[in-house]
Amino acid sequence: MEPTLKEKLVEKGWSEGEAEQARSILYDPVNERKHLDVRKSVNTTHYWLTIIALAVLNLLISIVLVPVLIVFKPVAVNLIVLTVGLLFGFLFNFLIRDIEHVDTEHHIVAASFIPVTAIINIFVVTAVAESFAIKFRIDITQHPIILSLIYVIAFLSPYIFEVLQSILLKKGILQKKLY
Repeated sequence: MEPTLKEKLVEKGWSEGEAEQARSILYDPVNERKHLDVRKSVNTTHYWLTIIALAVLNLLISIVLVPVLIVFKPVAVNLIVLTVGLLFGFLFNFLIRDIEHVDTEHHIVAASFIPVTAIINIFVVTAVAESFAIKFRIDITQHPIILSLIYVIAFLSPYIFEVLQSILLKKGILQKKLY
């Protein structure tokens, strides 16, 4: 049997009273609500920092895409945008899913905020790439709406898959998570 927290603390040199006080602070039902409130606060902060970080990463990826739009053929650009969208979608889904105590509204905000930011970024990048192409007399055939749709669909796919999977699990259609 694994030693209790109190036993572990006593082994490390804590007195019986100190170990008991630490145990009561951590596990006392009176303090449990306070700890839950702190965890919710930390998770909300973590949530918003994640959203901001993903928005900044989207902007950085958009900046990197400018030369890609100029150099590569449309099919290659579409595949690169699709791959980047999927990678960011999995990252987003992983980070948001693992934050405890986040309300449904937060998930809805995240699921709309990041793709909207991505769409704006793709439009800006395409416009910048087109201005470079005109300046350097290079032909660009990518359309910003198509690139935005590819990115947003790829980005949201892991999240939508996760939501559908949760629904199917609750209804008993699936027995366990697929990933």
